[in-house]
Order: sequence, then C-alpha cells, then structure tokens
Amino acid sequence: MGEYKKAIENYDISISIDPEDCLQFYNKGNALLAIGQKNEAIQAYELAIQKNRNYAEAYYGKGMVLCELGMNKEAIDAFDSAIKINSNYAAAYNAKGNALYELKDTESALEAYN
Repeated sequence: MGEYKKAIENYDISISIDPEDCLQFYNKGNALLAIGQKNEAIQAYELAIQKNRNYAEAYYGKGMVLCELGMNKEAIDAFDSAIKINSNYAAAYNAKGNALYELKDTESALEAYN
C-alpha cells in the first residue's frame, strides 16, 4: 500500500506542475481505488473528465467504482458515456452488462454483452 501512497504523492506533484493533464488525475484515481479510497477515486476520475470530456477510460474507471459502491444506475450512465466516446470499448459494454444484471435487467444486460 505504501507504493500506491507514494504514487499518489507523485501524481499530486505532477498535477501541481500541469493541472490540465487529465492522465495524472486518471492515474491518481486508479491508485486511490487500489488502496480503497473509493470516493476520492471518483473525484479524481471526475477531474480527469473535466479536463478532457472525451476521456473514455476515466468514465469507465468512475463507473467501476460506482458499481463497487452499489450505485449501478449511476455506473451505467458512466459506461454509456465511455461507449459514446468509443463504440468499440468492450470492457465498458461488459461492465454495463454486469451493472444491468445487478439491477435484474437481464434483457438489457444481454444486449450490452452482445
């Protein structure tokens, strides 16, 4: 866990140097998620999205955390945003299907998987 905390510190330094670099916010979100700081991870993904509205991976990361928090409807919105940006984003379709399945919408889940 210490390596992730050091990585977060380094991302913060990078962000202070270039606060418009969406990749640093995205990577910080991934590191925060790895140490269980889910709400902070969502905030980091949202900042990445603010910096680049076409950052499909940040929407996907946000959606994955929302799923972990049981917020499947909100997660589906995030996955839909990722898919809108990249219609070939297989992981986003799969995650959307999983979220729909959790909501007991098996028909829509099957559509997402296909």
